[in-house]
Amino acid sequence: MTSSSKPVQPPATSSSISPATPEPTGETAGQKNAIEKAKAYLNVMCFSYQGLVSQLEFEGFTHEEAVYGVDRCGADWNQQALGKANSYLSVSAFSRQGLVDQLIFDQFTPDQASFGVGQCGADWNYQASKKAAQYLELMAFLGNSLLLNWNLTNLLTNKRFMELNPMDYSF
Repeated sequence: MTSSSKPVQPPATSSSISPATPEPTGETAGQKNAIEKAKAYLNVMCFSYQGLVSQLEFEGFTHEEAVYGVDRCGADWNQQALGKANSYLSVSAFSRQGLVDQLIFDQFTPDQASFGVGQCGADWNYQASKKAAQYLELMAFLGNSLLLNWNLTNLLTNKRFMELNPMDYSF
């Protein structure tokens, strides 16, 4: 009787299954994933350098992996500032300085913020009138709310009104 022998696979070495093993390019899997994730975020929205590092860290990348990914994602940070400025202007009105301040708050450098605002093509007179209209709408809403609240408070605390209109006023 001859026994049939099966080919024996060589045992897997620890280096072939370790996720921390550098890829042939010298990058770890975490570094490679950080680059891809940074590029994916930039395809959806604009970020400052530091904002993107923070976002990758929030996603679970180490600080070193996040910095590695952001350094190699190919972003033009001036163009990111410009895109972010346009994004803000599409939803709200800003003064020129207000938009610069907002971009700096979003962790763009002052130079990047100035570039973005300078290149966004905003009509600052239109932005001022739009901001004024938004302010007036807000004040009208708040004014009506305050007036209604004041009238209800006065009605409920006015004994004469309550005597003339008997009902349960407890809330």
